[in-house]
Amino acid sequence: MPDLPTGAVTFLFTDIEGSTTRWERYPEQMRAAVARHDALLRGIMDAHNGVVFKTVGDAFYVVFASATSALMATVAAQQALAEEDWPEAIRPFRVRMALHYGEAELRENDYFGPPLNRVARILSAGHGGQILLSQAVLSLVRDALPADIVVRDMGRHRLKDIQYPVQIFQLLVPGLSEQFPPLKSLDLRPNNLPLQTNSCVGRESELADISKLLCNPQVRVVTLTGPGGIGKTRLGLYVVSTLIETFTGGIWFIELATIRNSEAILPAIFQAMGGYEATPQLTLEHLKERVDGKTLLFFDSVEQIPGADTFVAELLVACPHVKVIVSSRRSLNVKQEYLYSLNPLAVPETRQTPPPEELLQYGAIALFVQQASVARPDFQLQRSNAALVLKICKRLDGLPLALELAAARSKLLSLSAILKRLDRQLQLFAGNEKQQQATLRGTIEWSYLLLNTEEKILLNQLAIFRSGCTLEAIETICPLFEADQNDVFALLRSLIDKSLLRQLEGENDEPRFRMMYIIREYALEQLQKEEESGNLKRRHAHYYLALVERIAPTLTGFEQKSALALLEEEQENIQAALDWFIEEGELVSGLQMVESLWRFWWMHGHLTEGRQWLDALLRSDQIEEVSIPLRVRGLVIASRLASSQQDYEQSSQLATQALALSQDTGDPVSLSAAYTTQAEVAFHKGEYGQATYFLEQSLAIQRAAGKKRDTASLLNNLGNVALQQGDLVRAASLQEESLLLFRQLKDQWAIATVLNSLGEVERRRSNYRQASILYKEGLKLCRSLNYTEGCATALVSLGDIVRFQGDHEQASIFYKESLSLFRELNNRVGITICLQGLAEVAYIQEQLELATRLFAQAEVTAYALESSVLHYEQHTHSATLEQLRTSLDQDSFDGFWTTGQAMTLEEVALEVQK
Repeated sequence: MPDLPTGAVTFLFTDIEGSTTRWERYPEQMRAAVARHDALLRGIMDAHNGVVFKTVGDAFYVVFASATSALMATVAAQQALAEEDWPEAIRPFRVRMALHYGEAELRENDYFGPPLNRVARILSAGHGGQILLSQAVLSLVRDALPADIVVRDMGRHRLKDIQYPVQIFQLLVPGLSEQFPPLKSLDLRPNNLPLQTNSCVGRESELADISKLLCNPQVRVVTLTGPGGIGKTRLGLYVVSTLIETFTGGIWFIELATIRNSEAILPAIFQAMGGYEATPQLTLEHLKERVDGKTLLFFDSVEQIPGADTFVAELLVACPHVKVIVSSRRSLNVKQEYLYSLNPLAVPETRQTPPPEELLQYGAIALFVQQASVARPDFQLQRSNAALVLKICKRLDGLPLALELAAARSKLLSLSAILKRLDRQLQLFAGNEKQQQATLRGTIEWSYLLLNTEEKILLNQLAIFRSGCTLEAIETICPLFEADQNDVFALLRSLIDKSLLRQLEGENDEPRFRMMYIIREYALEQLQKEEESGNLKRRHAHYYLALVERIAPTLTGFEQKSALALLEEEQENIQAALDWFIEEGELVSGLQMVESLWRFWWMHGHLTEGRQWLDALLRSDQIEEVSIPLRVRGLVIASRLASSQQDYEQSSQLATQALALSQDTGDPVSLSAAYTTQAEVAFHKGEYGQATYFLEQSLAIQRAAGKKRDTASLLNNLGNVALQQGDLVRAASLQEESLLLFRQLKDQWAIATVLNSLGEVERRRSNYRQASILYKEGLKLCRSLNYTEGCATALVSLGDIVRFQGDHEQASIFYKESLSLFRELNNRVGITICLQGLAEVAYIQEQLELATRLFAQAEVTAYALESSVLHYEQHTHSATLEQLRTSLDQDSFDGFWTTGQAMTLEEVALEVQK
């Protein structure tokens, strides 16, 4: 390859429109056509001093030192392609092209940086035969344009992953097409707001005030202040839920209660934005590129984070279109901040007791009555009890949490008994925030002091759990129940009745117990005073290690769904356990826990989190004390997770460390794992020869050791490499040998996996009948195992096959069942593929509105996912999307598209089932 230019350069990106569909239907004609296409483009790029620095499938990535040369090369390429006599079966054979100028970083014969993302997004907006260019390119070439070439201003467009609208221009060249469908730009209003089921009693005026502030262009930050328990979060969520249409870039709720350093805020933002996964080197520049339009971020509970004010200040500068709403016990003291102090709920000041109907107009009274009715359904505000209710609400200063705690006592105590205990236990204040906070703390302390000794001990011990816990966890970890001398149910029920604990429905219909954060904070303070605290943390950590080790083998097979859900439910407790293992230097336990968790992290998208834990473990000063096989396994998992995030440089470094460590010791098991990991890195980088070499090295070790299962797995991997190289004969041979070994081992899960691989080989051969047989056999096995992911994968593949064969009704049935299963797993890649398949069927059946809405929802579902699978699928469906645009008038298409984006996944699922 010639030397690549550095500094500010011009990039040309190209790809063939609708190539995937043509490959599926006309592989021989496409093979010849793409070879001719490649030869034409390479010759023209060379002639104009362009360097092809990468090809991905049929896409060309070219760099030029001169913008004018890039422009003339692009024109020459489109003219040459237009003049070529392409096979009739694959006509029209059209290529879209895009140009952008900027400065990118050059590393190892590849470019990195925002300009490449910009040109890729401009290209994705275009159509086959079209030449698009950015404002930056036009400013450089305007004076050098030939007289017969015209530039058409296409306007400003919002493109995926690019914050500001982009000005795009089209080049009109004599003899080439000039009319194309509208550019494919985005208009999303994503959010992650929880469903608001409760109204904010007594907060109507505050709702209006805060909403007005957030819509004021002069206000960048609204900080809701007030003591803990005054309802900042509930009120904030209710307000922002009414502003979805106002913030076109989305509204994101970021919970920060468990975060203790400002460096963790940015990853928390990305996690909230649809599980977006990024490299550990996140910056505000990444966020600026990620947000799309006017965006609102809701930071919940920031007062405990040092440096949060600096972070928000820097965020406002870096991201001009972002607004922030914050719940905090203090001001952030940043520019353009509006401090909204949330007062307690209103209580009448009169000495005389108003009638019940008038009392209920006051927020504090209304909330107390509402919560007392929950505790005791026959409770009503009457003239006979109005005076007592009023006195209780006055004693509690109208603080919502205090009111709820006191109201909960009405189940067991009379109103006069509640008031009597309040007078005795609480020191009441009326005034500044410090006094209000003291009142709230006193309320919690009052509830705490009413507990008996065993209840207090249990409440303190329950504070060890970060996200609630199961009954089994309580009985195993809490020393109070070691001798089975206490009735755990009676104690838990007592704490629940006193509103200090909540019972929720957990996985497998098992009860789950959780404290409100402010109560857990108080109980944790009490626990820290006890000598038992350290021992309790140790028991907690080792319980969750044993739990994940017990769950890990069930992550495939009939218990997969419940296993994934259980681990998701226990995430915060698992994090606490990993924290403790690292703090105490128990690296072996920590790495063992990671070994059991990595598949869950991978399947549920917790890749960044997993990498951070592994990095902390592997970089520990005591890592040398860990056995080499376990360290190698840790490096292997870290490499796999990095590869899953397309961080191939880091993945390669980790794989190399694993290989070097294994070679030093000569441990064959470790060496084989390291070779396999090196192969995975090479495979993802498209270095198939290297991938084959490493897999064959690993295979030789496993064959020599007589490890039939590992041998079979490696053979399947080698087959997948051959498949990517287009060597279908070798792929089939390797996978058939793998299948034979797995059949001998009677490993049903593995057999189903290889059957799906062989099905893909036959599909690539356009041998749909045989592919269908293989997929159906694999599906049958997956159903017998209740292996949800395997069933969903086989079903969506069967849907594609019968759709290609023209059986659209059956395709729809397969896609719908697959969609249902992928939804159960929260597998967004799978969900997106199913929606796209259903959209194809709807288009074929001339349901153009439904097809447009489904494609739009697929775009929303896939938003922020960086998946090579989805990139492949987008190419597959681009031709249908183009045909939809041309079949509908612009207003209809835009309306259907907007409706589809606004729908929830549940609404879409109901619609496709009609």
